[in-house]
Amino acid sequence: MSGASEIHEFQGEAIMRIAQILFSASLSLILAVALAAPALAQEPDLVDEVVARVNNAVILLSAYKKAKKALMDEIKANNPNLPPEEIEKKYNEAVGDLLRTMIDEKLIEQKAAELNIEVEAQINEYMRKFAQENNIPFAQLEDVMRQNGIDPDEARANLRSQFLRDMVLRREVYGPIFNNITEPEQREFYQKHIDLFTEPAQYTLSEIFISFEGRPPQIAESLAREVVAQARSGGADFPSLVEKYSSPGRASRKNKGHIGTLTISQMADNIAKIVSCLKEGDVTEPIRMPDGYQIIRVDVLKPAQARDFDSVKGEIAQRLTFEKGQAALKKYLERLRKEAYINIADNYKDQYKTESGNGK
Repeated sequence: MSGASEIHEFQGEAIMRIAQILFSASLSLILAVALAAPALAQEPDLVDEVVARVNNAVILLSAYKKAKKALMDEIKANNPNLPPEEIEKKYNEAVGDLLRTMIDEKLIEQKAAELNIEVEAQINEYMRKFAQENNIPFAQLEDVMRQNGIDPDEARANLRSQFLRDMVLRREVYGPIFNNITEPEQREFYQKHIDLFTEPAQYTLSEIFISFEGRPPQIAESLAREVVAQARSGGADFPSLVEKYSSPGRASRKNKGHIGTLTISQMADNIAKIVSCLKEGDVTEPIRMPDGYQIIRVDVLKPAQARDFDSVKGEIAQRLTFEKGQAALKKYLERLRKEAYINIADNYKDQYKTESGNGK
């Protein structure tokens, strides 16, 4: 990249991606689940109560209940094949962190206000894209949401919370880490994890398939071995042998035996074990299949190759920021809580756990 503005833009995008990986609230999922579900009957109005006070803000019981329901809905959507008891188990494991997470959200929103961060343009763009991806005219989106039991204002509030979180964490946590990563750190990571930046070997393969159809297996095997000998001798080129011997019903026969270009991980285990030992131009022994014998030739072998350090510097910086960011985030949130006034109502103190496991 050339120019400070381009570098700044790249860093901003990279840090935002890290924040989204670590702290995505699954907004698309939540909206999609709600839009796909029938509208729910409204719960009867209850007298609301304060679950927690966070500086000058409060978390109400109604909001806490909605968050619990959203959590359950998300777990169900992410695990459609799990039995109810396993869904309940996952919910019970996650719900213990919910009140602390809601308190952290309030603290981050307050920090965003302190930093004068605005995200309304991002919210509007997100809603527009969501409507487009779901084939909903943008002008009708809010009506469609209401018809499906979603309050558009609540949806926007959820988006606002997500985007404010991303911007605050980008500025307060990930940005400083990203901007202070040194080239020696990057080079050390590159050397220690060179496998992460190595393109796997690619094998361009062709085959001859000797079918059992119309012949006993032992005759097919004998023919296959004869074909292998001819292929290895160089007396006839491989495409000619394909045309002469390969089963007419085999799809590869129409392409002169060409199968495609594959990495070892893309091959069946038994084939991968054999092919991984071959060099370019090598031909396998006959490989027994349920319906015949397969003979494989390595037409082209492109060896595994590490990507150049300069081409992966940005990716390495993101990985290092991800690694350092988890501990840094924990410390940042602990500091916000320590500096804040947090009061949990007596009835809910057992539902508030800090990351060390102790309530406040």
